[in-house]
Amino acid sequence: MITAALIFTLCTWLQADAKAIRRFLAIVIVVMAFIGAFGLDLVAGILIRLLLR
Repeated sequence: MITAALIFTLCTWLQADAKAIRRFLAIVIVVMAFIGAFGLDLVAGILIRLLLR
C-alpha cells in the first residue's frame, strides 16, 4: 500500500484526473488481492502472457 500512496501523491502533483487515479488504485488493489489469493508466480505468469500476446 506504500507504493499506492506514492503513486497517488505523484498523480496529485501531476494534477491528473481523479477518476483515472481511482481506477488505477482499484486495479492495483485487485492485482494485490489476486496475488494474495493465487500466489505471486501464477499472477506474474498470467501478466507476462497478457503482455507478450
